[in-house]
Amino acid sequence: AEAIGAKINSWWWRVMYPPKDKEALVRFVQTLVSHYRGQIRFWEYLNEPFYTVFSLPNTNQTDVAINELPGANFTVPDYVSLLKTFYETSKAADPGARVVGGLCGRPDLLTDEFFEAGGLNYVDIFNLHIYPGLRKPEAYIGQMKELLRNMEARAGTRKPIWVTECAYFAREAAPWTPFIFGPAQWADVRSVRDERQCADYTVRFDVIMLAHGVQRIFYESGIPVSCEAND
Repeated sequence: AEAIGAKINSWWWRVMYPPKDKEALVRFVQTLVSHYRGQIRFWEYLNEPFYTVFSLPNTNQTDVAINELPGANFTVPDYVSLLKTFYETSKAADPGARVVGGLCGRPDLLTDEFFEAGGLNYVDIFNLHIYPGLRKPEAYIGQMKELLRNMEARAGTRKPIWVTECAYFAREAAPWTPFIFGPAQWADVRSVRDERQCADYTVRFDVIMLAHGVQRIFYESGIPVSCEAND
């Protein structure tokens, strides 16, 4: 119980939860977007809710630490409700603001649930995060086609898509000797054969994404291994 209490009271665990008072979110977004009006136009709301430790913890998480947290039962409609607040407040503070939103996951990860909950009404750009690991890029053709079909069925139109995180990983030589990956550095088991294959897969992945509604692609390792894996 003491360990759980320490987690709850720590800054890291507390920021996963939304504010108890939604007006606090409204005030924060108003202040933030107004302050940067004319400097920042695009705003992405939340990072990987539900399936990582970043925001809106969910009891379906496999991470025991998440399951220990009280009220870790947020749903896609919960995110959409918060997104609506963020979207409307951002537009009021800066009519030129563009909101990037979604569940920051694979094309087949909760995307239809997001569409069903009306999430597309509150984004200008829909986001994806994709780390293929050892999967060939062509594995995503079917998923992207299905995503676009579902998007049109729910919204009657296609929203622009940005892949705001993605990467293939590779390493041909250890940066130092002896070199051992730590337990949290998951790029090791996701590294393709060599840098040539990494470059080949990356180009093919980009072409497939751009052919299926994606307008921008952002490369991001997502883990602290910048000196240990090329991405």
